[in-house]
Amino acid sequence: MTSSKSISLQVQSNITTTAPLNVPNLLRLPDELLVQVAQRSDETERQASLCNLSLVNRRLSAVFKEELYCAPSLKPDHAHQLVVQLLDQPRLAQKVTKLEILDTSPEKVQTRAWDWDRKEWNDVEFQGGDIFNPSDATLKLAFKCWDALSSRGIVDHSWRWIAGLQAGDSYAYVSVLLAITPKLKRLTVSNQYAKALAKPRFTLHETLGISLRPYMVYSLNKIAPSIEEFQLAPNPYGQLGLVEHNASDIDFWSFKSLDLRGMTSVRHLTFPSSALGGLSQIAGFVSPRFPPNLHSLRITDCQLIAICFLKAFLFRAPQRHPRLRVIEAAFREERIGLVTGSESMNREAEMQIVSKTAKAQGLKVRWNFQGRSVTWCEDV
Repeated sequence: MTSSKSISLQVQSNITTTAPLNVPNLLRLPDELLVQVAQRSDETERQASLCNLSLVNRRLSAVFKEELYCAPSLKPDHAHQLVVQLLDQPRLAQKVTKLEILDTSPEKVQTRAWDWDRKEWNDVEFQGGDIFNPSDATLKLAFKCWDALSSRGIVDHSWRWIAGLQAGDSYAYVSVLLAITPKLKRLTVSNQYAKALAKPRFTLHETLGISLRPYMVYSLNKIAPSIEEFQLAPNPYGQLGLVEHNASDIDFWSFKSLDLRGMTSVRHLTFPSSALGGLSQIAGFVSPRFPPNLHSLRITDCQLIAICFLKAFLFRAPQRHPRLRVIEAAFREERIGLVTGSESMNREAEMQIVSKTAKAQGLKVRWNFQGRSVTWCEDV
């Protein structure tokens, strides 16, 4: 049986990309010295350092247990592990302020609701798989999750929630995780997860009459009201279309774009330039469906498409986002340069137009080139 302490470490071991320390001598160090090492860790690497030290010496997990839960980062198919922990220890759920949902491999995305291995977490033996014949442990956990949701006033689409939980759908457990962490302020999701948000359907269950996942975008709009910063991370597996476009346009996966208008608490939004799709979509541009109360907008890995997008976006920004004050476009390049290829347009001139339009509307646009930030193109 896996102990509660080892579960937290197992969850955290899925978090870090840094290889855990493997120095036997650390096991013999006094607690006081280990605490000093942890406290002197660089702030940006503190979470990873604590995880690595805890994996080597589990005595530290008791000392830093609450801090280890402040900013978990996990794959969707590990979400139920953390859900079990937080349902059993609600005090820890109050500590979660940042959450990152990572990519799941394409193979697991296709089979996540069917191919669960038999595992043990705490006193719960969880086995997903057959939605029509779930294990007793799966039923127990599913209804425990639903009780937690109901106690928070989340009662819509109950049978679909329960169906997803019983089927072992990882995204259902991610949504439960969002619901039971009331102090969550910053949410970062993979492009893959955002794509699922925009197309809330079971991959393999469409023929079973439970195709819709009401807990996807609903979870962001309704059950995660405390989120102030929402970030979409780049994903090498494909593009995500944030721009609403006409049905006549070529659509690579869905005619519906990601609708974030229900995330009224979000003040800061970050997404990669690749999320805008192809330039042909800009031609059919209607309006991005961003959170209405944005204060800042940041586009990473910028390309020409991001500049064209901003030109169109700024025409309606004052009316749709009256609180918006700052837009940042971050490039990988060290300087502006000229766009090559079939477009053959001067990127600097386009940036000038965007900057002047923003200034006329009382907005500030920052162009960031490998950490060097400029406000106006004349300064480059």
